[in-house]
Amino acid sequence: MTVAVLANQFHVILRNRPDVVARWDDTEVARRWLSNHEDQATGRFFEERYRATRLLDEASVLACSAYVDLNPIRAALCETIESSDHTSAKLRIESMRQENSADRLAASSPGEPIEPIRKRPDAMLSPVSIDERTDPIGPCIAATGDRCSEKGYLSMSVLDYVELLDWTARQSRSAPSGRTPRDMPPLLKRLGLSASAWCELVGRFGRLFHHVAGCPESIDRLRGHRRGGRFRVNRRVRELMPARE
Repeated sequence: MTVAVLANQFHVILRNRPDVVARWDDTEVARRWLSNHEDQATGRFFEERYRATRLLDEASVLACSAYVDLNPIRAALCETIESSDHTSAKLRIESMRQENSADRLAASSPGEPIEPIRKRPDAMLSPVSIDERTDPIGPCIAATGDRCSEKGYLSMSVLDYVELLDWTARQSRSAPSGRTPRDMPPLLKRLGLSASAWCELVGRFGRLFHHVAGCPESIDRLRGHRRGGRFRVNRRVRELMPARE
């Protein structure tokens, strides 16, 4: 869904899709096993030390996606999203530019043969947008082998998502914490998040959340699989994401 590769680490958001795996036949299972065998992949996931955080709700998925895509900017490796190499955000921007170029070519050359569109740079990523009211249910298996499903994961368009990333990256750390920017995205208002709370959630996501991430009420309802205990919610998270009436 979302990925950022840095020199000494990488961040990736994955969606568990048992409904897609259930559709695989023996040939597909064997093909994927042979791929792992070629890479000499054995043992536990990634084979090395890693940290996994379960995302519980829309707010946590959105904040974590922004946290991952903005990693290079936060690390001062680049200044803009479009220059953030090895991130899903840059791949999505390149795909939008490719689509716009193809549309302009079709409009300027009506009736003439159009060159085949090149493979989308973000072909292996999950689509961003999902409409839970109208989109089909089920696995939505992709026709190509680039990704497993055509199902999105955020209730917003890819353009709105990229604009939200750009807006977040441009927020000055020195701005007064109580000030609400005039161009604050409406999505944050719908989620009940202030501009300052959103920027802190994105900037400190890895420190604010550990085993699970989400609104405090979502975490409070969850119980551990082994002992059935509750998960601890960071006090700062409760302050940033107060319960909604």
